[in-house]
Amino acid sequence: MRETVLGQRFIFHRLNSLPRPPIRTEIVSGFAAAGEMIALVGPPGTGKSAIGVLLASSVAAGTPFLGRTVRRGTVVYVAAERRIEAERRLLAGGDSELPIYVSGARPALANADDVDDLINGLAAIESAAESPIRLVIFDTAAKCFRGLDENSARDVGMAVEGLTRIGEAVPTA
Repeated sequence: MRETVLGQRFIFHRLNSLPRPPIRTEIVSGFAAAGEMIALVGPPGTGKSAIGVLLASSVAAGTPFLGRTVRRGTVVYVAAERRIEAERRLLAGGDSELPIYVSGARPALANADDVDDLINGLAAIESAAESPIRLVIFDTAAKCFRGLDENSARDVGMAVEGLTRIGEAVPTA
C-alpha cells in the first residue's frame, strides 16, 4: 500500500507516514498557541481594544496576562482603527522599549497584494527584532475587511485565507 498518494493538486499521506507535527507552543497558557487565530468579539465599547493592548503588552514584556503565563516575544499591532488611542494605551504601560511594532495601516485581508506586503513587513520586523514575533493583532478586524460583507461566509473566508497566509509566514506567532 502506498504511503503517499499524489493527486493533480493535492497530496495525501497515509496516517502512519504523516510528517511529525511541530510541538504545540503556547503563547498564552490555556488561551492561545502559535499558529492559532483568536478573535475578541463583543458589542462596541466593551473593552476589546483595551484587552488587545493588555495582551500585546503582556506578551512583549513576558508578564502574565490575566493570571496566565506568556511566552515573551515581539508583537505587531495593526491599529486599523483609532491608531492614536492604541499608541496612547501602549505607551501608558510605561515601557517604550518593549518589542511592539505599531502600524496604522488598514490592509485588506482578502487582497493578495496587501497580504503579501504585510508578510514582507513582518519578515523585515522578524529580522530586525531581538525576539521572534509571538503575536500579530488586527484592531479591528472589521476595518481590514474593507469591501467585504462580514455576514457572508464567502467574504469572511477570503479574509481568513489572508490571515492564514500571514500565520503560515510567521509560524512563531
